[in-house]
Amino acid sequence: MRRIDRVVAAVAAVAVAGMLARFVRLGARPFHWEEARVGYWTLRYADTGSYAYRPVGGGPLLYHLNETLFAVLPATDASARAAVALLGGGLALAALLFRSRLRDDETVALAVVLGFAPLLLYYSRFLRGDLPVAAFALIAVGLTVRAVDADDARFLYAAGVAAGLAVAASMQALGYLAAFAAAFVFAVDHRRVRDAEALSERRVAAVRSFADRWLGPVAGSALAFAATLFVAYVPRGSDLGPFALFEAALVEPFDAATGVYVAGREGTQFLDAVAFAGESLTVLGFPVLVAAAIGFFAQRYGIRADEGDGRSGFLIRWAGLAAGFGVLVFSLGNEVLASWVLVHVTVVLSIPAAVGIALLYRSARTALAADDAARLAAVLLVLLALAVPTVALAADAYATPVDPTVGAGDEYHDRFAHFAQPADDLEPLVGDIADAIGGTNHGEPGVGSPEVGSPDAVYVGDRFAVADERAFDAPPLSQEEAATFGERLPLPWYLERAGAQSESVASPDGLAQYVGDDADDDPPAVVLTTPEHRNAVAERLDGYQERSYRTALEDREVVVFLRG
Repeated sequence: MRRIDRVVAAVAAVAVAGMLARFVRLGARPFHWEEARVGYWTLRYADTGSYAYRPVGGGPLLYHLNETLFAVLPATDASARAAVALLGGGLALAALLFRSRLRDDETVALAVVLGFAPLLLYYSRFLRGDLPVAAFALIAVGLTVRAVDADDARFLYAAGVAAGLAVAASMQALGYLAAFAAAFVFAVDHRRVRDAEALSERRVAAVRSFADRWLGPVAGSALAFAATLFVAYVPRGSDLGPFALFEAALVEPFDAATGVYVAGREGTQFLDAVAFAGESLTVLGFPVLVAAAIGFFAQRYGIRADEGDGRSGFLIRWAGLAAGFGVLVFSLGNEVLASWVLVHVTVVLSIPAAVGIALLYRSARTALAADDAARLAAVLLVLLALAVPTVALAADAYATPVDPTVGAGDEYHDRFAHFAQPADDLEPLVGDIADAIGGTNHGEPGVGSPEVGSPDAVYVGDRFAVADERAFDAPPLSQEEAATFGERLPLPWYLERAGAQSESVASPDGLAQYVGDDADDDPPAVVLTTPEHRNAVAERLDGYQERSYRTALEDREVVVFLRG
């Protein structure tokens, strides 16, 4: 009977625990505006079968995954996040890809960091492409390392697929190319300076032999990368010819992303971006940051002795440098300064962090064996300083966000929540709208929606009004349409889930065409407006129940009237 590999078993146990942690109360937090955009356009994709990549909508991966998932499961906040949660929990298994360069305790520690780092835990429970990008980028690196160390080209082909999936999750993956390449150059240069040895003929011959060995597999990996991109980015529901499909899948997405994120972006101020990233990483990623600093400098100054040919030291040095470059690349490359940017830093920082945690663990064991009470107490204090904020921050992944301006000091406000996170639970609204419509559409987006002219939901107010509701079916949106759609978020996701057909009017007077004696059809099941129009709308409605929902953490309220 084959002996069980304890390291593999431990990593697998961490991965299972990580998945369970992500699925607990997965749907408790209402959809953030960013999630609602992806969720709404996924429902439209599922309803029409038509999809084409647009940079403002994010990469195609989550759309394809959830479009498939919604075919077998009802569309809910939890089911929409399930694919990201599964990937986030399973990411702990990627630690095994680095086992050839890490010690056994460092490999297990890496799994723990990937499974339970607060930033990774929170955004594994969030419908946005940052976690999938970070996960597949790390997996691609791990598979490349595994290919070289095992001298097995099959891992390199898999790395090409993983890199393709990273780009399919979001074009932000191109930021990894910049950060990883810069870190590799600096890590190699550091090793060269430290060795202080000229490039001998032996070294040149070794480089040539390495290049000859891997030239073919690298080409195959590039083909696997391109094939993955083609499958992900090729438009759905189009009647394009073969050459046009090729261009639409492999050329136009990069042109569009460059136009939006490089040529057309306003940009982020350097000092503001770096200051935000540094402050947020210090607060939200404190345990990982401290552990990574311990691991990086322990390797740098020889406290952690390098083994073999120095490959493990190179990996740790590279990861620390890649995290540093990542702070610059991703904070400057994002229009919005939000904590999800730090996911890209944390996933790479996890490698030196694992080394630091394992080093502290070994130090504690050594001190215990030597009856060195002072050293043991010092190490335990450091471990405690890492564990307490980790638990506190991880608890925020399950917290119910509240308006920080209400009940100051009495209500809990979690530290991860962005302004665009609703403070009120909107999940019951789906059932209420479906019941008001007739109860036949709940959980089946688009099914049974009435024809235009007999809307189920009417938005009231110039902030919500648009000339043609069909403009929101898929991105891109005009600047005016994008502003209006942003004002409605996250409600379009919840209305679409209920199968509601929406229309809008610029003022309460416009309701006359839908309610009252002049209406041509049955009155709408739900009317949505802003507090400024509350009274005027209420005067025009009879038999409606009025409710208010906070659709952001502060200064955003929507008044909803449901037909009784």
